[in-house]
Amino acid sequence: MIHEIVRHCSRIPRTITWLCCKLVCSEKELRAAIASGVRQGFAVQYNGQFVTSRVSIGPGPLVVLGDTKPGRHHIAHITDTHAGSKHFHARGLIRFGQMAWKLGCRTVAGTGDWTDGVKPLLVPDQRFTGGDEQCEELVSTWRKLPPFQVASISGNHDGYTSAAGGLDFGRVIEERMRAAGIDWHHAGTCAGNAILHGARTHMWHPMGAASTPNAIRRMLNARAETLQEPCDLLLSGHLHHFAMCHAHPEDVFCASGGTFQLKRSEFANRISRPWDVGGSIISFTLDRKGRASEFSAKLYPVAQDSPKAFSYARVP
Repeated sequence: MIHEIVRHCSRIPRTITWLCCKLVCSEKELRAAIASGVRQGFAVQYNGQFVTSRVSIGPGPLVVLGDTKPGRHHIAHITDTHAGSKHFHARGLIRFGQMAWKLGCRTVAGTGDWTDGVKPLLVPDQRFTGGDEQCEELVSTWRKLPPFQVASISGNHDGYTSAAGGLDFGRVIEERMRAAGIDWHHAGTCAGNAILHGARTHMWHPMGAASTPNAIRRMLNARAETLQEPCDLLLSGHLHHFAMCHAHPEDVFCASGGTFQLKRSEFANRISRPWDVGGSIISFTLDRKGRASEFSAKLYPVAQDSPKAFSYARVP
């Protein structure tokens, strides 16, 4: 019964009376089914006499990864793989991961849209249309990467599957990855916090759209201004373009990652410029008192299988 409740309540709230009539059950049976579903991890909540099934957007538990020895540290920023899409650049992801490992990265910050999601509008561009199949493609690809530790959030495309299934799909990905022997940590839905090699890191997957570097920098700077907790590093997904800035006076280094989806653009989201296909590496220095500074970011494009990298130094 819980799957029927999720199906009816995933888009709009339904009253208890409406659900009882639709499912031909008593209120006691309905409440028992919901309680059982919640214990299983389904996101079903009461709001007065209404029942909703929406995964809450926001940070989860704080993730702490990486050593904190003084010196220079490197984090691989991987985002927007869109596994399941016909445009998923699996080979590029593998090549970037191998290169990042050789360059000293041992941790990954993942900022969402791991899968392409379950939504009718997306089907024409998908190779795998179900959440299970998309997750399996992601896991089987990731197993070919070096043994990174991963701090991850889910994005809006992962949320399409969450809404359809009533489960936080970021948690499902975490479970499947760990079953495959991958050290994967889910930090939240569209937002999450981590301490990576001592750097206080905020991972973010915005819902807006921007395609020019200046527009992206404005979005990152606005996000840095609203953070309530101390932060050294803000990493963003969703925008499919690489950009960076240093937010003042918050003293937060901000960077937006590229994508591993080869599709050139997406007019429906007003992202009309060609995307930056590839991953980036964030570098910083940790001093003896545990303070992170001297941040820099470098994008490694892989769309054309080119070894060339374009570097972007931090603004002093």
